[in-house]
Amino acid sequence: MGILIVLLGASVACGQTIGGHNPGVTAAPGAVLPTFAPTYGPTTTPDLSKSLVQAVTITNSSAWILGNPLNAVSGQTWTLELISGVGITPGTLTLGGQYRSDGSVTPPAATKRTQCRAVNESATFTLIGGCTPGA
Repeated sequence: MGILIVLLGASVACGQTIGGHNPGVTAAPGAVLPTFAPTYGPTTTPDLSKSLVQAVTITNSSAWILGNPLNAVSGQTWTLELISGVGITPGTLTLGGQYRSDGSVTPPAATKRTQCRAVNESATFTLIGGCTPGA
């Protein structure tokens, strides 16, 4: 007998692991994950113990750093959503030293969103990319 889990936030693919520290929990078809919004600042750090969907709202044009994720678990897949505030042209984004990128990780244009996929290849090494600009 299975258990159906439906959560609020961004949708995930069927079978995607949703428990950051409980890799045995998977998403049912149509399941949705809660979203965590790390505080935007000179260094903005995702905390994967809060959610596997991290939504960063960019509030100024200053250069900033996406800090290495906290509480990363090897094999974990998570989503980074970058949201540009109204009238904001985002500053340069620098990735923390634990990230490897395919080059698609860039801040979105003003009032737009970009979603990226990240995979923790180990607790201290994250591959991020496959970013798609959104509306």
